[in-house]
Amino acid sequence: GLHGETGDLGGTARALEALGGLAIDHGRLAHAARLFGAAEALRIGSGATRTPAELPIYQLDADRLRAEMPADELEEAWAQGTSIGPEEAVALAVRGRGTRDRPARGWASLSPAERQVVELAVEGLTNPEIGEKLFISSRTVQGHLARTYRKLGISSRRQLRDLRR
Repeated sequence: GLHGETGDLGGTARALEALGGLAIDHGRLAHAARLFGAAEALRIGSGATRTPAELPIYQLDADRLRAEMPADELEEAWAQGTSIGPEEAVALAVRGRGTRDRPARGWASLSPAERQVVELAVEGLTNPEIGEKLFISSRTVQGHLARTYRKLGISSRRQLRDLRR
């Protein structure tokens, strides 16, 4: 796999944060914020923490982003990063672009991770059950569903099921 045979999501998160720092150095702030968001989602999903050596570098980069980007743009780009799965995060890092290629609304706007969550939600699984199946927290599942509802202009699982029929 793209994140090693051991599924080392912590290592992938570290790499994404390092590349995010380089992106800041090159003035690619929105790209950096997406990489940091993706790294955060991987850390939350895997329970991987930063080492004492990594913490000050991360803090410095996060402070640089906050200082150089308008808060709403930072939040939006970071959220785009948190909504993608590990494979798409690595592809984003390699390609240097990502979620912008999708429309903002409708089925085509959903990330692969959001689509997986939708399929399981439509099957009737609860957030904790979906999280267990996809190895993510139920809070991450909730975030994917909230973004999905916003993109599809709906507000409930029932409406989601009706749309999928």
